[in-house]
Amino acid sequence: FDDLSVEPVHAALIHGSKNDEIFLIDLDSAHGSYIDFNKVAPFKCTKLEDGMEFWFGYSSEKWTLRWHDGIEVRKDNRLLILFNFVD
Repeated sequence: FDDLSVEPVHAALIHGSKNDEIFLIDLDSAHGSYIDFNKVAPFKCTKLEDGMEFWFGYSSEKWTLRWHDGIEVRKDNRLLILFNFVD
């Protein structure tokens, strides 16, 4: 990121115990992390759902979570694409 409001260690994305669980955790950053215009509380695991938009600090770079089923992926500016592998 070229934005000074985004710290080198700003937040974490954590895979949950189920295949379709991804959590965002803000690591007590100075300028916060946001999900769909809501500020995330520091150190709180907040579940991301398909289609949710998130960003860090005051950066104009926004990301959208999309689960990929192997058939089609929408083309957005910034996508976090997660593959759901099933046995």
